[in-house]
Amino acid sequence: MMSHHWSFFFDLVFVFALSQASHYLSKHLSAIGFYKTLCTITPIMMVWAYTSWTATMNSINEWQTKFLVFFVLLLSVVMTSSITKAFGEFGGFFAISYCIIQIGSSLWNLYFAKSFEIRNHYIGVVVWFSISSIFWLTGVFTNNSQRLFLWGVAILIDILGTILAHPITLKKSDFSQFEFSSSHFLERCELLVIIGFGEVLFNIGNSLQDTNFNIINLVSALIATLITFELWFFLYWRVDKLVEDHFENSSNPINTSRQIMFVAFGNLLSFLLLAILFERIIKEPTSTIDMSNLYICLGGLILFLLVQSSYLFSISKQGIIRHVILIVSMVAGGWLLRNQINFMIEIMVFIILLIDFIVQEIVFTRRAI
Repeated sequence: MMSHHWSFFFDLVFVFALSQASHYLSKHLSAIGFYKTLCTITPIMMVWAYTSWTATMNSINEWQTKFLVFFVLLLSVVMTSSITKAFGEFGGFFAISYCIIQIGSSLWNLYFAKSFEIRNHYIGVVVWFSISSIFWLTGVFTNNSQRLFLWGVAILIDILGTILAHPITLKKSDFSQFEFSSSHFLERCELLVIIGFGEVLFNIGNSLQDTNFNIINLVSALIATLITFELWFFLYWRVDKLVEDHFENSSNPINTSRQIMFVAFGNLLSFLLLAILFERIIKEPTSTIDMSNLYICLGGLILFLLVQSSYLFSISKQGIIRHVILIVSMVAGGWLLRNQINFMIEIMVFIILLIDFIVQEIVFTRRAI
């Protein structure tokens, strides 16, 4: 199992990846820009997830696991450095690095597999990644629009393979017998979420630094920080124990870890959009709201709420009404404020989340009594 210091060192490259993706999306805030960002951040997340799965199933004290982690780390630096120009001259570096990481890691795990069941699984992983690599590598030699399509197909193959556990026959792999530390993988996902929150706070501070520190810029930054804290509280308020119990009591922890991984990925995307929303508000608090960008940015908050509601409902059949009310409130508030200044959007979000917190606190207190 990966020790804490190994985990922290491995995750440093993904801190840089998120920063690169945020920087790119900030300069290309549009539907196409978001899609391109999705095409680069998704494979980065796949690399993080598969390496974390390997390091959770195998002991980091084994030399083959150490070698694999460093191999992935080195090539991940090339990948993350290519993010902002992946749809330009650095597309080859990005796609080739990704394909080498995924196929190379899978072949390495296949060679050192400790059982027939694990070996059979990694044969499927190699086959699925080999198929997606055809689209990744073909996209390198095409123009921008064709690359968008081909890499989109490749991502769908990779995601579908992950969901289905890379089957090559009609018989599904039985993961219930695999050794897997649920608490360790949950800790890895929580660390990834912390990285996402860190990117939001970094953008807040960096955006404020670029202003003249006028009172409205300062207030905008402080409110953005309070909203970030509200989301942190929203994510962990009386929920973390529920998630831990779900993971620990699962009869098939590897399948559960896939669900947790997609939740963490959804949270990361929402933080990416949220960071850009705060950046624009802090730098231009008195500018009129650009409706074409508003719902892309508010989409980060809506995505965050959708991810939480779908997961909590799947494990406890709770929270769906609360989340729907919050989502409708965000959308309606954005529409009502369509002719106002950016600062008003921030105030709206802060008030909605504060009201939700107060209501939940009152409801919980009454139930406890």
